[in-house]
Amino acid sequence: MNNSTAVHKDIAPEFTYPQPKNEITIGDIGDKSLSLDFDGGDISSDGGALLIRVVEVQIGQIKSMADVIPDSRDARYVRHTLTDLLMQRVAQIACGYEDANDCDDLRNDPVFKILAGRYPEIGDALSSQPTVSRFENSITRTTLFRLATVFVDAFVTSYASPPPRDCTGFRRHRRQGARESAA
Repeated sequence: MNNSTAVHKDIAPEFTYPQPKNEITIGDIGDKSLSLDFDGGDISSDGGALLIRVVEVQIGQIKSMADVIPDSRDARYVRHTLTDLLMQRVAQIACGYEDANDCDDLRNDPVFKILAGRYPEIGDALSSQPTVSRFENSITRTTLFRLATVFVDAFVTSYASPPPRDCTGFRRHRRQGARESAA
């Protein structure tokens, strides 16, 4: 060891990293509890996406969406449920992966596997790019309308009583009210 290295070592500050004070509990996957504690281990750059699972458990929006999408796939060959496909796609888009071609790179990512209810290390891989592309291309106009009604229903049921027809809070011009009632 040369002297410059020894001197540098002597004057270098000692860094200590604070231990997390709080643990964030995400929920259960099978018989395992999932929490965030920031201590390392299997790492994903998309850890914030786990909050999508927390919201989904609370409101069930993705499950409600999957319920209105017809599934014409041959059940003998289905490995990924519509809920799994939707969760994977919604989470990937939320994390900035807007193209389905990212699915192949992310299908074994521990965070995205957790979002689909799989164990991060030993769970089955998520769907591939061709599977997601076929799923996206299978959505018809009728299905889009059904999906829109799921969003409207979720909005309306989020209120104690149904919101007014015009819930924007903007003042209407007096003639707008007349047109609306005549329609």
